Amino acid sequence: KNKQKLIKLGNYKFSVIKEKNDYFTTLNQIKKSMYKKLDKLGISNKIEINENTNFFKLFWNFIGDKDSFRPLLVGLYFNDELLSASWSLIHRDCLYYIFGGLIDDNMKRFNTGTLMQFELINYAFKKDCKIIDFTLGDEIYKFRWGGKINRLTSYVKFNSFKGKLFSFYFFLIFKIKGLKSIKNLYRNLKKISFQFFL
Repeated sequence: KNKQKLIKLGNYKFSVIKEKNDYFTTLNQIKKSMYKKLDKLGISNKIEINENTNFFKLFWNFIGDKDSFRPLLVGLYFNDELLSASWSLIHRDCLYYIFGGLIDDNMKRFNTGTLMQFELINYAFKKDCKIIDFTLGDEIYKFRWGGKINRLTSYVKFNSFKGKLFSFYFFLIFKIKGLKSIKNLYRNLKKISFQFFL
């Protein structure tokens, strides 16, 4: 429905980003949109986003490689303005959706993030992908498209009491992050502890 509205209003286009300058510019635009999102949540530590973006830029070297993980950067455009974009990896017959970003807040009433995912899924199936993996996380949009949940399991072997203590600490943090009622408490504690160690 929103796609039809945008088509009536102007030039709607979904595109794979293949030019090097466009590739880096779009990744930077996604990074800026993530910064805005973190600002709204009151999170000031943006180091991880910077590091991740720089890491994803390294994948430009594998764009034409058919035998390994291939990066796929796509954008949704309206009248030649980027509305939303996403970065994924393709390996064999699977597309791994890594992250996306809403670039133009003024057009979000058209659900451009969802439209971009819709177009990406259609593109992936046309390119013979049989699986779309939304990777880790429990964001609502990942369940909107159907499918199944894959549980990941980790095993830990303790070599010392200190290791047990360390593992218990991370287990506790993991459980706290899962409880929606205290997510804000966790974010504030993380912010305080980060500032304490600087």
